[in-house]
Amino acid sequence: MSSNRSGYVVFEDYAKATGPKVHTADCFYYERWLNNPTTTTTWHGPYKTIAEARNVCKELCRGTNFKPRDHDCF
Repeated sequence: MSSNRSGYVVFEDYAKATGPKVHTADCFYYERWLNNPTTTTTWHGPYKTIAEARNVCKELCRGTNFKPRDHDCF
């Protein structure tokens, strides 16, 4: 699936089974979620800069044992 989306998004799992991750806005996983959203996960953004996305990811990790991470889609 190809798109012209630019920027960065942050994945969040409401069940906290996996930690938040920064993805590119044209990542396959984000595209798939846009076409078939779930109630157990959400995406924040898109953000223009990776710094903005990483700050959101860091805040989502606060109070958990997760560390902010970037996804492999970079």
